[in-house]
This record gives sequence, C-alpha cells and structure tokens, in this order.
Amino acid sequence: MRRARFSANRDDAPLVRTADMPHAHARFAFVAAALLAFGCASTHEAADERARSGGHAAPSSAPAGDRAHDTERSTAPHAPGLAAGSSAAPDAAAPRIDPSILEPLRAALVHVQPLDPASGLLWVDCVAATALEDAQLAALLAPIGARVAHLGLERTHAGATTLAMVARMPELQRLDLRGTRVDTGAFAALAGHPKLSTLVVAQTKLDANAADVLLTLPALTELFTWRSGLDAKALERLRAARPKLAIDAGDGGPAKPVEVESDVTFVSGRALSSSAPTATTTPAGGKTLEPVNATCPVSGTPVNSAFSIVFEGRVIGFCCSNCPTKFWADPQSYKSKLPQ
Repeated sequence: MRRARFSANRDDAPLVRTADMPHAHARFAFVAAALLAFGCASTHEAADERARSGGHAAPSSAPAGDRAHDTERSTAPHAPGLAAGSSAAPDAAAPRIDPSILEPLRAALVHVQPLDPASGLLWVDCVAATALEDAQLAALLAPIGARVAHLGLERTHAGATTLAMVARMPELQRLDLRGTRVDTGAFAALAGHPKLSTLVVAQTKLDANAADVLLTLPALTELFTWRSGLDAKALERLRAARPKLAIDAGDGGPAKPVEVESDVTFVSGRALSSSAPTATTTPAGGKTLEPVNATCPVSGTPVNSAFSIVFEGRVIGFCCSNCPTKFWADPQSYKSKLPQ
C-alpha cells in the first residue's frame, strides 16, 4: 500500500502554525530572551562608540538651544513596548521589547516569536487565548502592534475592536481569522492595508460585500475563503478583477498529493510464488470459515456469519453480537443445539 502526503490546505490540516501549548511557557522563556537580545547589539555598539571617543559623546554642531531640546527629548517617555531612545520603526536596529509587555502575553497563552531577528518583526499566535474577549485581545496586542508581521487569531473571540487595532499594524503580512465571529462590518477595518499579502477568512461570518474590502488590499496574493460566506458570484468577481490572486475556496476538486510513495519492490527481484495464499484460498484440511450451524444456538433464529466464533475447532455462527457472550458464559448448555 502506498501512502500520499497532501499540502495543508483544508480545515483538518491547519494553515498556520499553532503553539504547542504544553511547552508554551518554556518556549516563551526562550523567545523572551531572544527578543531582549534584540536591544543588546545596539547597546554594545553605543558602548564601543563611547570607548572610541574617550568615554564622551561626540560633540554636536547644533546650537545650544537645540542641544537642550535634544536632552529634554531623550528623557521623555518612550513608546509602549520599546526601550527608551529606540525607534518604533521595525526597519531600525531591532528595538528591545519591554519585558513587562511580554508577561501579560505569556499569562494569556499568546505565543510570541521573532520572525526576522534582523528587523525585529514578530510572529504572534493567539490560538490558545480562547478565554479573551474582543476588547481584551485588542488591548493585549496593541503594545506590540508595530512589530507584528504574522498574526494568528483563529478560533478566538476577535471582533470589531480587535480588527480595528489589527488594521493599524503597519508591518502585517499574514492574518488568520479562521473560525472567528468576524463579519463584513468588522472586516471593513482592513480596507486598504498596504502590506497584507496572505489572508485566511475560512469559517467566518462574511458575506458577498466583503469582496469590496478584499479588492482594496494591494499586496494580497493568497486568500483562503472556504465556508466564509463569500458566494460563488463574489468569488467570480474577485478572480476576474485580480487574476493573479490565488483563491482557495474549497471548490478546486480533490486535493492533489505533493508526494507519493513508490511501488514496493522486492530486494531479491523475484515475484511472489504462484502458490501464495489468496483471499479465497481454503485453509489446510479443507476447512472453511463458514459456520457449521444454520440457526443460532442461543436464540434459535437464522445465523448471521458476521457473528461467528471458533469453538472446539469449529466455526459457530450466531444471530447477533449479544449471543456469543451468552454462549461463552455457559457453552455446555448450548452445545447440544449444534450439529454433531
């Protein structure tokens, strides 16, 4: 028998990676250490620069007033989730995330992992955070929103509040909304997002009007829509307007295997012997697996060969699955009812 492996493009094979929750806390500690390490490089570089300049900052050519302004600005409160003096732009030198921001995420079973250490972009998976309501989920994700590139909200309580916050994630590239209660009204918040390229809306509460929102996403290249509420006419409209957009609506017929095992061959190169037993071969001694009795020894009704046992070298048939149990409890009392 050959086995085939299929790509993960149906609901029973998740599209997006999910957290291995029994190990979530241990993995979080590692991820937190990695995220904290983002800020170390810039810290060491600053220290090296001070050492090269004799422990003093490089002189500024700006007027005294401007320098005073710079000093005041350097002590001002920084953006939530980022270290003081770092830029909120992910393209900068990977600003450090405040550990106090990560702790509530860990407690809520939200998995956070660096997606690209060079840029500081994050992969965030909320699949295990099923206890959070819409507003709670939005508040939890807001402090790291500027860094999120891949976001999994599948089967959560994400709704209009969460989608409004997600729409403000400037680096978001992949979004999984599968199995959420998101409807077209909430979904409209994503209209015009400049970088969203992969979107999963399977098993959501959308309708045909969601196609208007999808057509405003300039970077969209992959869309998964089975059982999303988008009807055939809306899908046809999307395919006509965006011919390069890959749409999986579950209407493409049976999945094609991406890998199939080769035929079994024998090392010796010899075929099976012609004397090998087959399904119809009679066992040695001429005995068959047909019951020797026509009526059930327990109930006296006709035998169904599907309910058979072997007793004293003979196949005994029964009428149902209950009678063999009664027979085995006291076979001697039924033995006289069997053919001699």
